[in-house]
Parts: sequence; C-alpha cells; structure tokens
Amino acid sequence: MTPLDAAKNNQTPFRNREGSIADDRPCQANKIPQPINLDAIERDWAGRGYSYHRFEDPAGQVWRDFVHATNEVITVAKGQLKVTIEGEAFVADVGDEVFIPRGATHSVANTAAGKTVRLFGYD
Repeated sequence: MTPLDAAKNNQTPFRNREGSIADDRPCQANKIPQPINLDAIERDWAGRGYSYHRFEDPAGQVWRDFVHATNEVITVAKGQLKVTIEGEAFVADVGDEVFIPRGATHSVANTAAGKTVRLFGYD
C-alpha cells in the first residue's frame, strides 16, 4: 500500500500549511504549533499509542530505504528534512508531523545547513 492509498483509506493525508488536503502529496498529518513543545508532543503521541524518541542528524545525514512493521510518525523540531515515502519526496519543516505507513519504504535526509532535530515514534 502506498502512502496515497493509506490516505484514501482514512489514514491521515498530507495537509498543506493552509490546512487543505492535497491528494497528490505523501502522507503528512499536521502542522504542530510553534514554538515546539517537546513534552506536549510526547504526551500527544503516547495518547495516540506512539513511542517518543529524539535524534539529532548532522548536516548531510541521509537514512536510506527503511521499512518498518509499524506505523511511524516524524516531527521536525529544528532544521529541515527531505522525506521520501515510496518514491515520493517532499520537504518537512519545523513543526511538520509526517505519517509513514507500516511497510512503506522511506528515506530521510537532513537538508538544513546545520543539524536537524527530529522526533520519531512507532505504534
């Protein structure tokens, strides 16, 4: 199942900054209010059944072709990421929460000039 199929099957589709659904984009759940509140994100994810982890990627770091048996969410807390899900790439900025469906091949690259801080969790 592709990310777009997941979106069509009532999983959260990409929402652009104006909040409208863009069916031609990979799955992205929402824009988290800024400034980023790490404790609030951790509580929110726990309530949705997700773990919570924090990781710092140095400039240029690329994680290629991962596949998980669980759903994953990623939020950019600082910096910028290029996220590719099933071959569809887009940029995630601070506050973007990205939904990656279980079984989807995905890659994440730090496209910021410096480090990027990302939060991630699995259900």
